Amino acid sequence: MILLWQIPLLQNMLVLPIFGFYCFLVYKRLRREHASRFLLSVMASMLFFAFFSGRLWYAIFEGDSFTAWYDFFNPMIDGWVSWGVLLGGAFGIAIITWTRKGMTQEQLLNILDAFALYAPIFTALYYTTSVFHGSGVGIPTDVPWAITYPGWPSSYHPTHIYTILSMIPIFLFLRRQKPRQPGELMGYFVLLFCGSRFLIDFLRWYPDYLYHYGLVLSQWVCIALCTSVIVSHLMKRPKKHTRPQSLVR
Repeated sequence: MILLWQIPLLQNMLVLPIFGFYCFLVYKRLRREHASRFLLSVMASMLFFAFFSGRLWYAIFEGDSFTAWYDFFNPMIDGWVSWGVLLGGAFGIAIITWTRKGMTQEQLLNILDAFALYAPIFTALYYTTSVFHGSGVGIPTDVPWAITYPGWPSSYHPTHIYTILSMIPIFLFLRRQKPRQPGELMGYFVLLFCGSRFLIDFLRWYPDYLYHYGLVLSQWVCIALCTSVIVSHLMKRPKKHTRPQSLVR
């Protein structure tokens, strides 16, 4: 049994530095001319909508935790809904695609490929803070590697540790890929991450009101994202004469 002490606010305090490190890795990976022109716009849009969506869904399900309306905008109070953050980031990408003039689809997909390559590192670092924060634990269990916290009635599956471990093979797989088309790495990451999250969620504890037709909401989100990637891949027609070259190698 693993015994860990909760560190209040650690997860919230480290989110922005972790995201900053993540964006630095992405910036170093992309070619400078693309990063300097569009990367900051994409990052800002993703961050804003990911924060807003994650907090919005948290307020919907845990609204009584905010004592005042301005607590919603204070990242040091309470947390986020992770799949809400994911949906918000995707919406931010869509917004910047519709509004940013001069950015081609190929440039956007290359930026997303760079984000996808280092997304497992960001995810692992983020869920490391969850271990100490005590959020996102699994269902009660008596397995030898179960995790518990002071004052909690039982020991639980360390689903955040399962997520961290699942990011290792995903990162190694993405590192070995040589994408033929821009956007391939992002597609791989979405499929692999959502697949692992879908399975891990069977061991994660959720309140009953989040279950619909036998699955939790985050699992339905994973199904929707995987379906969209597969449909997008099937509908994409290869060009006859030229093939865009991915910048991520």
